Amino acid sequence: MVNDSKDLQSKFEAKAGETLRGGDQFLDDETLTRLAAAREQALLRLSHRNRIAWPAFAALAASLVVALVWSRWPQPEMPDAVLLESVDLLVAEESIEFYQDMDLLQWAELEEQLLLEELDDGQGNVTGGVAG
Repeated sequence: MVNDSKDLQSKFEAKAGETLRGGDQFLDDETLTRLAAAREQALLRLSHRNRIAWPAFAALAASLVVALVWSRWPQPEMPDAVLLESVDLLVAEESIEFYQDMDLLQWAELEEQLLLEELDDGQGNVTGGVAG
């Protein structure tokens, strides 16, 4: 039964194909001309769409490539000390002015340590530093 319906369908498709392929024999010249013009116009529209679609497709593909490369680009790792310092700044209770002067305070502390090291060379002599 299934084979009968498949055979019937294939016979129908074959007959429809023959009818469609041979159908232009029964059309007058004016109808054939109009059909040819319509076909040509449809093909022109299709080629026009392709001319517009290709640059858009190329731009999309390029942006996808850039996004993939950017996402796989190695990101610099933040040292743990810097990360912890950032967290400390976020939870600290000091005012913002205190942190704005932090570089100056760190520099002054470093200078004090260097000066103490120079003065404490075991003999009380100043070693290194700027002569004045």
